[in-house]
Order: sequence, then structure tokens, then C-alpha cells
Amino acid sequence: MGLTINNMIVEVTRRCNMHCDHCLRGNAQRLDMSDKVIAALFKGVDHISDITLTGGEPTLAVPVIEKIVKAARVAKVSIGNFWVATNGKTAPKTARRFALCLLDFYSMLSDRESGLTSLTVSGDYWHEQVEIPGVYKGLSFLSSERHGPKDEEYVIQTGRAEENGIGGREPGTLGAFEVEEYGEDLVIQTLYVAANGNVVNDCDQPYRVIDAESRGNVLTETITEIVRRDMAKVDKRLAECGIA
Repeated sequence: MGLTINNMIVEVTRRCNMHCDHCLRGNAQRLDMSDKVIAALFKGVDHISDITLTGGEPTLAVPVIEKIVKAARVAKVSIGNFWVATNGKTAPKTARRFALCLLDFYSMLSDRESGLTSLTVSGDYWHEQVEIPGVYKGLSFLSSERHGPKDEEYVIQTGRAEENGIGGREPGTLGAFEVEEYGEDLVIQTLYVAANGNVVNDCDQPYRVIDAESRGNVLTETITEIVRRDMAKVDKRLAECGIA
């Protein structure tokens, strides 16, 4: 039985060194992904098309990212691309360690030629303007895109953005996973694993909603078990409604 995840979002930390008015996560928390959660991340996973390392601010948890990369290598999971965004407020020593870690991760990717792998340094109206650390400029996958003036159209109105009356987009809806079955094999469209191990089907949510509406936790079940249990619930509800 194989498991493919098209878009896996891994919340490496809930810490942050900024307090942006538009943040969809809400207030930062003193929480990094634990070794136990990392050890459970890739159990039973065969392929991940795209993996996003998110937070919080990922550069505050470089040792966590290093362990995630090592865990992926040990598990021999195939990964196509990765995407990670940072606010760029990183001490030079940390920036160098972060860049080296991403280079290590890049060396493992199965789809490097697609050009979809990216490190993005936030640079828009909503973030404090910072100089891109020099060590990042040598990375072939550094995104040079810098956003223009204030535009609320792209801000998701949840978390601190909702509290401050900012945003032009509604958050996605948490619910059942979008899954395709091929015999015993599963393909999951989007799966978010929080720093505490909670699992949901959408990444554009504040921490409080992710924890309140978690579909399961990788510390107690594998991703396959969580998703199959969720699928069984959906099938039961459909049957009760007379929908085959």
C-alpha cells in the first residue's frame, strides 16, 4: 500500500520574531516541532510532490529543519520540490546554517529541473523591509520576487488579520481530506502537520483553529490511518444521507 501526498505543509515552529498585523496564524507560541513528531512525519509515506516548511518563522528552528531533512532521508521518501518563506530577519550565522540545510535538502529532491523549488524572503507592505542575507543570494532556488505596494486582496482574513479588520480573502474550509484511491494506494491532495502533530487538510488557518479542528495526530496514528478513518466517516455520512 503506497501513500502519495501532493502538497504537504510542515509547521516547524510556532515561534516568530515579528508581530505582523496581517498574520493569519494569530499570536506566536513557544513551540517547535518535537523529535517525536518528526519521527512520525514520514511513516508510510512513499512520495511527496511538494513540501512546504512553514511557521512561525522557520529560521528560528533550523535544528528542527535539519532533523526533518535527515528523517526524510532515513525514510527514503521521494520528494519532488520544497518551498519555504522567511522574513529575512536572521543573524548571519543562522542564515548560513539555514542555507546549508536547504542545500542538503535540495540535493535530495527528485524534481530539481522543474524550477518549482523556492526560498522566498518576504518583502511587501505588510512585512518589515530587510536586506536579503548575502548567503541566500548564492542559492539557485532563491526567489527574487518582491511584492509591491499595499494590497489587501491577497491577505487572508483570519487570525490577527481578522482581529485588525485586514484582508480580502476568506480562509479555506477545514474538513475531509481530498483523496484519490488507486486500489490500496492513496493520493492526498493537501495535508498540514502542525508542530504538535495535529493534522488538518488546509494550511490557511490560525493555530487555534488547527488545534480545535484537528482530524488526528501523528503521535497516535499514522497519516494513512488518520486519512482512512476520516474517509470512513465521510462514507458513513453519505450512506446515512442515501448517497452511494
